[in-house]
Amino acid sequence: MADTPQKRYTSQERLKLIQQLTALPQPMFEQIVFALGVPRGNITDASPLGQRAAALLNWAQSSDGPGLKAVETIYHEILGEQKQSTSAPASTVSASISESVSMSDSFTASQEPPSSHPSQRQQVSTTPRLIVTRHRAAAQSFIENLADGIDLEMVLIQGSTFLAGMSALGENVPNGVFMMGSPDDETDRYDDEGPQHEVTVPTFFMGKFPVTQAQWRVVAETYPQVDRTLDPDPANFKGANRPVEQLSWQDTVEFCARLLRRTGRTYRLPSEAEWEYACRAGTTTPFHFGETITTDLANYDGTGDEEGAYGRGPKGIYRKETTDVGSLRNANAFGLYDMHGNVWEWCLDHWHDNYEGEPPTDGSAWVFPGEEMSGDRRRVLRGGSWNYYPRLCRSACRDFADPDARDNHSGLRVVCAVARTP
Repeated sequence: MADTPQKRYTSQERLKLIQQLTALPQPMFEQIVFALGVPRGNITDASPLGQRAAALLNWAQSSDGPGLKAVETIYHEILGEQKQSTSAPASTVSASISESVSMSDSFTASQEPPSSHPSQRQQVSTTPRLIVTRHRAAAQSFIENLADGIDLEMVLIQGSTFLAGMSALGENVPNGVFMMGSPDDETDRYDDEGPQHEVTVPTFFMGKFPVTQAQWRVVAETYPQVDRTLDPDPANFKGANRPVEQLSWQDTVEFCARLLRRTGRTYRLPSEAEWEYACRAGTTTPFHFGETITTDLANYDGTGDEEGAYGRGPKGIYRKETTDVGSLRNANAFGLYDMHGNVWEWCLDHWHDNYEGEPPTDGSAWVFPGEEMSGDRRRVLRGGSWNYYPRLCRSACRDFADPDARDNHSGLRVVCAVARTP
């Protein structure tokens, strides 16, 4: 039977239901298909999940289907069954309000109407004039207590898998699928950023900030050693809330291993795909802010004669040091800070000269077999740093170093897998 007059679905409501179904793990989607008794042949198994979800709703709205209300009801029933078997990595997952930033060139890209209230935007006095818009949005996170007064905040990065029991983040949240790398026409791109390719990233948690010196000291001094000793105070630019730097890839792996052993949660470095997906937060522009960047919003060298500015953006200042994490109020739509500049961040991946060949499309690290956590091959760094030009701070930009190399511009940001319990 078709939808009853009491519940008519608008095109927007139908689209939302497709998005909800597409975000489900494959087994849960199959449960819904089975529970509704969809006849064989109405949904092609080999089709992408988004197409299968649309086909399911087409059948439900046909004369032989039960209507969209039935689909929605079964969807919520099956989610309810999963709540007892699927959990976040900590019982203290909560929602908080974060302020993300976007920026547009007032001559070419601004869609802001002239009547926008002044409290909703901040104008930056540069030439050409740029408009910085700050948005308030909900972010979901959990707090890992490292020691008295020292916490590690981990933010939910919504990907292709649904975390049952969590509240919705909104209709515009990315669903885990994105184009990794930069398009051929992106200003000042490097050849190693291509070819662009589609990647599907599962849901995970990521540090809200780069790891600070205070957090590093606690783990290095008080958490049991796993494979190697750690210098509790390696940073060149001292400050408890500044990012820790002068770290090798090997140091960062040891840090994550100690967290895992202490907490039982799967802390590790991000894959390169996870890092770029988290940085972009649904954007396709060179920076998660937009088409350009300023030193008001990120810590990089903005003074070079030709390279201190990016695109139509302005030149800026050169601080010549790191800054306290989050101090520039530069969060993206996921609620992550300092993804552009301040310090480069190590990733799990081995360096590859480009994305030709067979890079993973499931969000996992691209590593050589048998050398996943060892060997002397170069590893990837992402994000740019305080002493690099803005070109090097773009979302798609990549760098590399030997796994034992230490520099005063290299730090880390940790991720944590979504835990599942029997």
